[in-house]
Amino acid sequence: MLVQVHLWLGIGLGLYIVMMSVTGSAIVARRELTRYWIPDVIAAAGRTPLDSAQLRERALAARPGYEVTAVSQPPPPRRPPFSRNAPRYPPGSVAAPAEITFERAGERTTHRFDPFTGRDLGDLLPAPYRALLALVDLHDNLLGGTTGRLINGIAAVATTSLLLTGLIIWWPAGLRQWPANLWIRRGCASCTMY
Repeated sequence: MLVQVHLWLGIGLGLYIVMMSVTGSAIVARRELTRYWIPDVIAAAGRTPLDSAQLRERALAARPGYEVTAVSQPPPPRRPPFSRNAPRYPPGSVAAPAEITFERAGERTTHRFDPFTGRDLGDLLPAPYRALLALVDLHDNLLGGTTGRLINGIAAVATTSLLLTGLIIWWPAGLRQWPANLWIRRGCASCTMY
């Protein structure tokens, strides 16, 4: 009976474990990828930022046919991203990109702009970053919010059951003979479990 429980749990959870392993491996580099895809600081020493009207003018030139609905200039960050113990940026050494929201035919998009040159730095949330967020959601919540997180918890219990039943099946002689059970026996006809 225990062998059958172990076998069916193993078959059912195999794909789940592979998916969790692959997505977990892919999101390990989340911080580095975020820093690469979304620049958050621009050197500011000795430079004068454009005002909102100038930024609006540059934005309209960069995206003709759109209407600018909002121009936001966030305060500069005090520390490098994702680093609590890093030294603070010296005052006036960095600036945050300006965020400009565009609208056209009901379509709304926000781009980041260099506050000194007005150069378009790209979408606030680029497509690769949105894909990474979807991968994180798949890993954490199976794309299902609270229900997905509950299913993840149930799968974790089932995976632990798979591990424990496998350990019991693998160790039939008990704890007294554990050193002998760690060796692979060649040519042993009675060693097959299934």
